Amino acid sequence: MRVDPSHLFDGDVARYLDWFKQAKAIPGHTILTPGEPERSTRAKRMTEGVPLTQETWNSIAAAAIGVGLDDARVNQSLIRL
Repeated sequence: MRVDPSHLFDGDVARYLDWFKQAKAIPGHTILTPGEPERSTRAKRMTEGVPLTQETWNSIAAAAIGVGLDDARVNQSLIRL
């Protein structure tokens, strides 16, 4: 027999996080738990793309073209905001 303790405390963790998030935040700020900033950033980047400097994009494009990708296809993947 083997016991997997990974879900034994789910209810306790949920209650603790609920209690933690009810704390009074500094005006203009939100109380975040570990992983929330990363999930928020991931969601934003999945819809808006990953911001790159022009220098970084030029380096990526040069590498892509250097391995044989068509210049037009490389530039087609660039979304300018």
